[in-house]
Amino acid sequence: MLIPVKVLQRFWRVTPSGVVHVGAHSAEELRDYETYGFGPVVWVEAQPNLVSELKMRIEAPSEVLEALVWDTSGERMSLKVTNNGQSSSVFEFGTHVIDYPEIEVVDEISLSTKRLDEILPRDFHHNFLNIDIQGAEYQALKGLGLLIKRFNYIYLEVNRGQVYNGINQVVDIDSLLEESGFLRVATVWTSASWGDALYMKRDLADLVFGGRFGLRVRIVLFGIWKNQVLRNLYRRLVKKLLVKSRQLI
Repeated sequence: MLIPVKVLQRFWRVTPSGVVHVGAHSAEELRDYETYGFGPVVWVEAQPNLVSELKMRIEAPSEVLEALVWDTSGERMSLKVTNNGQSSSVFEFGTHVIDYPEIEVVDEISLSTKRLDEILPRDFHHNFLNIDIQGAEYQALKGLGLLIKRFNYIYLEVNRGQVYNGINQVVDIDSLLEESGFLRVATVWTSASWGDALYMKRDLADLVFGGRFGLRVRIVLFGIWKNQVLRNLYRRLVKKLLVKSRQLI
């Protein structure tokens, strides 16, 4: 995750009742979720071998679901498995092959798609959604249907280029989530035209940060956090202010 769980909690005040994590891979975020109290997790993964490994590691009340997530169910699709596992996708490589020449497809698995609103437990109370499925995030969101209203926070991979051929762009996701009352509040981009974004329900963001002005200030401060030079200057300034305040006491 380009925006660490610690930053989500402390800076963006994300307080989940639980997590739905689509694109579990090897559950690399498990320890951070536990450390920062993100609650039980529903892990969703398409690769059968990874699902078997996860089911041996994940304990209740968390659970593991096997699914190739899409906006329709029962559609037969080919999952292209890569040598690093994390870049596996139903889409063909686009600029990915230029930016990451060491990563290549080593296998293909034919799987049947499933919608999230058909596989998630009906009584789930998880309000944080994390999607990382290499270009298919838009389809996964559409497959939530009305269940999208149960979430307060949506964290997902976004694109502003054809990292994989034919994928939706961040503007498409912005538009889709805006219809459900979400606002993109934080984005971290890589040099390879993909990044991670945090969306919050607009009403919740206004409440947590004291209205639109408070939210804008928070977004500016996050821009400082993203810039290493500005972040160091900010830390030095805060340190100096703390020293001076102690001298005045």
